[in-house]
Amino acid sequence: MLNISPNTTPEREKHLHSKSLERLEGKGEQTKFLRMLGISFGILVILMLLPWTQNLNAPGEVISRFPDKKPQQINSLIDGRIKKWYAFEGQNINAGDTIVTLTEVKPEFLDEDLIPRTQALVRAKEEAIVLYTNKLEALSNQEVILEERRELAIQQAKLKIQQSIQKVAADSAAAVQARIDRDIANEREKRAYQLFEDGLITQTDLESRILKKQEAQAKFVKAENTLSTTRQSLSVARLDVRSKRAEYNDKIANNQSDQASTGAAKQDAIAEKTKLENTLANYRTRQTGQVILAPQGGRIVSTMQGGVGEIIRAGASVCTVQPLDFQEAAELYVNAMDVPLIHPGENVRLQFDGWPALVFSGWPSASVGTFGGRVVSVDQVINARGKYRVIIIPEEGESWPRPLSIGSGVYGMVLLKDVPLGYELWRQINGFPPEFYKGKDAEERKEGDEKK
Repeated sequence: MLNISPNTTPEREKHLHSKSLERLEGKGEQTKFLRMLGISFGILVILMLLPWTQNLNAPGEVISRFPDKKPQQINSLIDGRIKKWYAFEGQNINAGDTIVTLTEVKPEFLDEDLIPRTQALVRAKEEAIVLYTNKLEALSNQEVILEERRELAIQQAKLKIQQSIQKVAADSAAAVQARIDRDIANEREKRAYQLFEDGLITQTDLESRILKKQEAQAKFVKAENTLSTTRQSLSVARLDVRSKRAEYNDKIANNQSDQASTGAAKQDAIAEKTKLENTLANYRTRQTGQVILAPQGGRIVSTMQGGVGEIIRAGASVCTVQPLDFQEAAELYVNAMDVPLIHPGENVRLQFDGWPALVFSGWPSASVGTFGGRVVSVDQVINARGKYRVIIIPEEGESWPRPLSIGSGVYGMVLLKDVPLGYELWRQINGFPPEFYKGKDAEERKEGDEKK
């Protein structure tokens, strides 16, 4: 019988209530259960022995490592009023492109001829410096001439002293001679009186000798007076040397005083010229600040000021520019307890917002849609959120998806030690941290980075 019909024959109905048949059928079901239990246990053992990559999961965002490639605000150097906009949000610009022009609002800079007039002041000071220089040269030449004239005057006065000395010597000899002649005349007069009393000479001879005695006396007085005058002239000549020296020293001192005053005036003119040149440079820079240029190429993300005629302050942000050719990186924020487990050179798998991925955290090779990265820096200072920052760059030979925007979200898995899956489950159940492990590849990469 094929037992195709659902109806049961009477013989079949008898056997269904047989105890032996019930025992045989019960043993078959128990065997099937044990077999399934053994297969399940074997599969479980195999799963427990499968390798599992320990990892640390952390959220983060895309950044640029280089300061000149980060979003930057373009600020105004001066206070001014917006005159015209040349750019708009979402526009790509090149370095040096004009973004906005301003007009002055401060009263001291409103003069349109401010720079030409300041240039005229600078030229006037330059001419004054030239005149002071010429005056210093003239005073210096005058000082040389005065020194030469002083030497000549002193030499001339010394010659007069020599002449006076010679004249004093001559007058002294003449005075001595006049004294001798006077003494002789006195003796002859006395003898004349004696001879006249003796009657040896006449009255005329006596009177003649008396006259000669008076003449000799007059010559003596005259010689004495001449000698006295000559000595006074000698004293005057000696004083004249001192007088000439003092006179020309005073003139030279006045000349040097004029040189010092002129030099001080020249230095003041140089200082004023320098101040004016500084002011002129500031005016030119300020005029340059009226035109705000793009410091580098990029895209205008947002404009902070709007309209025409709006007044902005110095240092106020005009717009934000994002460079287009930035080198992307990622920063992850990890807990304090996980920081000792992360070292430069560790491998990281990243999942970016907007890019679908199928992630198996313990089997990175089986994950789809993740991108490789490498740890290059671990901050040693905690941030305001109580996290530590880890910087990730693309793994060598692997590129991240294009385009990535700075600030977009990223989810990272820092890969640690490979352990059996059973060990990982036991660790998770007991709440133990991952193994403090520093892979050989990480050490080699760190050494390579240090050499670079």
